[in-house]
Amino acid sequence: MKQFDENRGSAPFPTFGYAVTTADLDHRARRAAILRDCTSLTPEYEGKWDAVCRADGSLEFAALDRLADFAKANDLALHGHTLCWHGSVPTQFTKVDAERFRTAATVYVRNAVDRYRGVMRSWHVVNEPLHLPDGRDDGLRRTLYLHAFGPAYIHELFRIVASRDPDALLVLNEMGLEDQSPEADAKRRAMLRLLETALGDGVPIHALGLQSHLDAATFLRGSHEPFARWLRDVTALGIEVMVTELDVDDRGLDGNTDLRDALTAVVYRDYLALVRDNALLRDVTLWGLSDDHSWLNASCDDRSARPLLFDKNLIPKPAWHEVMALRRGVRRS
Repeated sequence: MKQFDENRGSAPFPTFGYAVTTADLDHRARRAAILRDCTSLTPEYEGKWDAVCRADGSLEFAALDRLADFAKANDLALHGHTLCWHGSVPTQFTKVDAERFRTAATVYVRNAVDRYRGVMRSWHVVNEPLHLPDGRDDGLRRTLYLHAFGPAYIHELFRIVASRDPDALLVLNEMGLEDQSPEADAKRRAMLRLLETALGDGVPIHALGLQSHLDAATFLRGSHEPFARWLRDVTALGIEVMVTELDVDDRGLDGNTDLRDALTAVVYRDYLALVRDNALLRDVTLWGLSDDHSWLNASCDDRSARPLLFDKNLIPKPAWHEVMALRRGVRRS
């Protein structure tokens, strides 16, 4: 079991990257930012089942191949996102019987893992498995995967991936574990039980992915000790942590753009330091490069979010400087 070093508070996190798309590779300035800042990359969309599945059910990996080739050519680690997610089921498989769904899902997982064996540094094997409002005692989200595979689907999929790509780091990815609420407390307890059960059954879960879509105003006014204690409980299991989808929604903050950007930088700094100081932090991934390409701005809103490290002109914001300082193990005043 890996041992947690309580004295490593100023240590940098090992790898860092952005979630990217093939369009980022075609933009000179965006490509330059990737090559300057990153040691890892995550495909934002190109690896998901619905993105690679044609209308006839066959699989097309050309876009993901391009990202993989770019990563290899530039010595960047690549994270496979994501093999099992209820939100990326191709439409032609959303209303089929359980046997057909199970077969199609398994074919996709096996083909993706076989194609990128030795290429992906890690696989996000299962994404967002918990949803306590669905009312199950185990906290599992009621999805097509649960219906087709049964409650042990997480165990089964991790074992499939491990058998086909034994050197990859296998990640269980979840959202809302960082929140400050009774519901988040319950979700953290459910995740800890899930991990304890899976590890006790020999399931090869190597890391827990935190989908850290943070709300700046909520984070700044809250107490984070329950989350910190829980991270230490995860650490005690020998599980590493990856911050897999980090961004900070600033729309609840008052003040002008400069003030909002300064407060957002504080959230980035304090959140990453919190995880680093209480967990075995392996990797940090920002969910995109610049504000104008953020998923938070995909729908119409009276006030655009400024959640990432670069503005729409790819000018680094205060948060970029804080994150880069943390990477170097430097404390900024």
